[in-house]
Amino acid sequence: MRKTYNIWLLLIAVLTLASCKQEIDDVFDKSSSERISEAIKEDMDILVAQQNGWLMNFYGSTTYGGYNVICKFNNDNTVTVASEAGAPGDSHTSHFKIEQSQGIILSFDEHNPLFHYFSDPHNPDGMGTDGTGMNGDFEFRVNNVTPDSVILYGKKHGERIVMTPMKDSNYEGYLTQVETTEKNMNFNEYMLVFDKQDTIYLKRSYRNLSFVDAETKVTVKLPFITTPTGFVLNTPFEYKGKTITRFDYSDEPLWYNGTDKTVYLTPYVRPANEQFINGQWFLSYSNAGEFAQQYLNVVKQGVDNLGEKLIWMSFGTYDLDGSSKSTYLPEVGISFNSGGYLGQLLYNYKLVGEDKITLSFARQGISNGIWYYNNAKFDNLIPIFGSSSAPRTFQITTDNLLSPSYMVLTDVSNPKNVIKLVARYVSYPFEN
Repeated sequence: MRKTYNIWLLLIAVLTLASCKQEIDDVFDKSSSERISEAIKEDMDILVAQQNGWLMNFYGSTTYGGYNVICKFNNDNTVTVASEAGAPGDSHTSHFKIEQSQGIILSFDEHNPLFHYFSDPHNPDGMGTDGTGMNGDFEFRVNNVTPDSVILYGKKHGERIVMTPMKDSNYEGYLTQVETTEKNMNFNEYMLVFDKQDTIYLKRSYRNLSFVDAETKVTVKLPFITTPTGFVLNTPFEYKGKTITRFDYSDEPLWYNGTDKTVYLTPYVRPANEQFINGQWFLSYSNAGEFAQQYLNVVKQGVDNLGEKLIWMSFGTYDLDGSSKSTYLPEVGISFNSGGYLGQLLYNYKLVGEDKITLSFARQGISNGIWYYNNAKFDNLIPIFGSSSAPRTFQITTDNLLSPSYMVLTDVSNPKNVIKLVARYVSYPFEN
């Protein structure tokens, strides 16, 4: 009896599947390959139809924030690109394709120096970190395409990319406006003011603003893109009952959150020694003086003995975690990446006036800091900046307090101990 019952169930299942298949065949009167081909053609037609091209808000890793990239797609599967990666008047044409690969993929499949600038693992200007660059994509999953907007997601890294039609074909004019606004709003630190009472102090790195929440002790990062009219945040920021989406530029340095006049961003200019201790300043061998180089030579021996390369080294404040929201509070000292291993050697400091600082090794490290101190001759870094028993006081000079590109430390007790540290990322410091 049980066998008979199972046979009837099997027959019912087969009939049900047959019925479902008939319903599916009735719904789709074309094969899947035909439907995909039509979708690809429709997307292609919309991309090409925009005679002025598309403005792409391009994000690699949000660590670096957003950049303006303009793409003019053509019927012959070429795309003309202009972007912030080049001068405002620059453009470069290369090949693109749209194809099926577990969904529709838009691929910039021929090297374009203005587009692949963000995905190049060895960025030509040293942006990002060497070996990964800015973590940008050049292949994108097509999420939605309309004449008004195109939504893409990076195939490898997954960042959301939005394209909207350009209002005109004056790419140089648009990018020049962006360049001017970026120059006028580019500071190392800002104050974000609420109702003229509550203030948050923000630090800038690339196109990213960050602060440590006083209550949660969490580092909050706000990636943004610069437009001709100001900063636009990648995602809205909710704080103290306010929703913050952008900061509109004006000649008076009070950049309001759109029409909300109760919230504004304004530059904050610290004395040179405060900017030094609150920034991340990169070291290169060529920028070190005679005194420092003799110790750096020993450090290089230690790294070579491990079969590694020193990828970067800096002094100042560095968030070792590097995530968008971290419970780790950044520390002051020597930070480094050797062969992919991160570490810090921590320093105590005393600010002297506005342009001097006294440094002393705290005899502590984070992550791999103490291991390299004990095993890779990194203890030879300590005499350069000051030991726990023999602190060093440095005179600090810079090029521009509003937005310094470098800091020069001159040891007041040893004029041969001069170190120039720069704001821009320096890869492989022993080779630069």
